[in-house]
Parts: sequence; structure tokens; C-alpha cells
Amino acid sequence: IYKNGILSKTIALSEPNYGTYGAYGSGLVYLNGIEDYIQIYGRINSGQALEASQSSTYVDIAFVR
Repeated sequence: IYKNGILSKTIALSEPNYGTYGAYGSGLVYLNGIEDYIQIYGRINSGQALEASQSSTYVDIAFVR
């Protein structure tokens, strides 16, 4: 997770019990509500299959006071 273009949090690759790889994790990133923004990137190594569809790719974001 990048905040304003600078790495803020790293989420590691994991393998859940059902046999499909995925990135799972959480992090709290403070945003000032005016000019801050976040970016999320993912990458795979050479030779790995990429599955990206509506049923398997999602991000949850919550506003915390």
C-alpha cells in the first residue's frame, strides 16, 4: 500500500486452505482527507498464473475515526 507515492504498508503472499494463492492482510493508513491518496499494487513472479476476475479480486476500505 502506497500513500502519496511512498510505500506505507507491505502485505505478504499467503496460501489459504482452499488451495488458491492470494494476498491477505490489513493496515491502518492515516489520510488527511484533503490531498492524501493511496495506491495498491500486486505482482507475480515469472511462470505463475494470474487470475483476476470480479469473483476473486477485491479490496475493502473503511473510514475509521
